[in-house]
Amino acid sequence: MTDSTDLDELLIAHAAGHLTEAVALVVATHLCLCPESRRRYRIYEALGGLVLDELGPEDVGAVCRARLFAALEEEASDPDCACSDPGEDPLPLPLRPYFSTRLAAAGWRHCGAFAELPLAVGREPRAKLRLLRLEPGASVPAHGHEGLELTLVLEGGLCDRDRILRTGDLGIADASIVHAPRAETDSACLCLMVANGA
Repeated sequence: MTDSTDLDELLIAHAAGHLTEAVALVVATHLCLCPESRRRYRIYEALGGLVLDELGPEDVGAVCRARLFAALEEEASDPDCACSDPGEDPLPLPLRPYFSTRLAAAGWRHCGAFAELPLAVGREPRAKLRLLRLEPGASVPAHGHEGLELTLVLEGGLCDRDRILRTGDLGIADASIVHAPRAETDSACLCLMVANGA
C-alpha cells in the first residue's frame, strides 16, 4: 500500500506541474497502474481548475494562445491502457519513450541477485532514476537517502519494512528512513525507482 498523505502531496504537485521530470515520470507511471490514484488525481485537477477560475482572465500573446489551442485539440492518451500486450515488456505508457530496445536486451548492471538499469531523464544530475530487477527473495542492501526515494512496483511484490508493495503500489521513503527492500520469495520483482539527492 502507498502512504496516502505523502501520495496526495505528490499527486497535487504533479497536477500543478511542480515535479521534476524524473519524479513526474514515476508518478505518471503510478497513475497508469492505480485506478484509485487516478480517481483522486482527477479530483485534484478539478480543484486546480476551480482555483484558476477565481484568478480571472490574463492577456496572452498570439503564439501562446495558438499553442494552447493546439494542445487542447490533441487527443489525450488513456491511462487505463497501462501496459503492453501479454508477453511483451511490462512497460506502462509513460515509460515507453525512454526505451529503444526490449528490456531483456537493455544494458542491465548485474550485482548478485539483482540488476539495475539506469534511465537518462532530462538534465537532473542529482536525480537517479532506474529500473531495478530482483530475483525471488533477493534484497537491496540496507540504505538511507539524502532526500526522497520513490519505488514503484511494476511486476511482482516488494517487502519494504512492514509493508508489501504489489504492482502499482508506490513506496515513499524520505531521509529519515533506512531500509533494505526485498522481493517476495515466490516471484521476481521489477521496480521503477527514483532518488533525489536534494
